[in-house]
Amino acid sequence: MLHKQTPEDVITRQLYHKLADETLTDLSEQLDKELDGGYADYKDGNLQIKIDNVGEYMFNKQPASMQIWASSPITGPRKFDICRRHEWIDLKSNTSFSRYIEEELRRMRSKMAGKHKK
Repeated sequence: MLHKQTPEDVITRQLYHKLADETLTDLSEQLDKELDGGYADYKDGNLQIKIDNVGEYMFNKQPASMQIWASSPITGPRKFDICRRHEWIDLKSNTSFSRYIEEELRRMRSKMAGKHKK
């Protein structure tokens, strides 16, 4: 079942910016530690991640819609809305941002391992 936004889900723009910045900063720091053969750069609401033999990921704050947009070279674009409990959710697939990142990291590692075997 898809998550439906309710009035208690409504957040202020100030809170949106705080939560989006925290999410993208945390992701940038996590990936900076984990990336071998790539880099993560977060500035001005945009997180760019380049990974050798995989491609480029982009994560952008979208203040007008209060979303985080993600673009993956493996799975394509996604949009995440901030919902209850301040959790980012892709409303089309009902996938949390954290679950999406876990899946992307798994796919990325698999792709990197495949490239190293050749």
